[in-house]
Amino acid sequence: MTKAAPIVLVTLLGLATVAAAGDRSALPVVFDSELVVLEIESDSLRVDGTYVLLCRPDAAGTPVSLVYPYPQDPELGGARTVSLACRLGAGSWRQLAVHELPGGRGALWSLPVAAGDTLEVRTTYRQALRTAYARYIVTTTAAWGRPLRSARFEIHLPPGVVAEEFSFPFEPCDRGGRDCWCYEATDFLPDRDVTVRWRRP
Repeated sequence: MTKAAPIVLVTLLGLATVAAAGDRSALPVVFDSELVVLEIESDSLRVDGTYVLLCRPDAAGTPVSLVYPYPQDPELGGARTVSLACRLGAGSWRQLAVHELPGGRGALWSLPVAAGDTLEVRTTYRQALRTAYARYIVTTTAAWGRPLRSARFEIHLPPGVVAEEFSFPFEPCDRGGRDCWCYEATDFLPDRDVTVRWRRP
């Protein structure tokens, strides 16, 4: 009897998929870029993410299963996905079902794949806040074995609070008079997650 190839969970920048151990070229998609907005609300964090994945030229038409993990952090509460949609190339957006993983670890996605095409995914999740602190996972990018071509993050703070600490060099940015902080990077291969702390004066 032939021994089955080992399976490993390859975790991305908020995404994960399954492939033969040690062979990232077996993955049907490549994680290319992301735009993420963190909206700090009174008692929760809303994360709106747009992700671009490139389907390999030899990718089969079989849907790819991805895991979207939530931060497991004692300063944060439970999380759940609010919406998930995707489109291939210039096609129409379509809503997708989301399956929450046991223990609040993340959400399981099933996404379409088309050889040589671009796959764009939009999702929103909410996570309870226990303190004046929020976190978004980016350190798992290393599992791809390559940096993201580009990444942009926006953090929107509620009125009346003061930003105290960012894990990356965020700078104030104009978003219609709102308290917004932005950070952009190319060849993004981070060694820490995106975090922010704030206080009320």
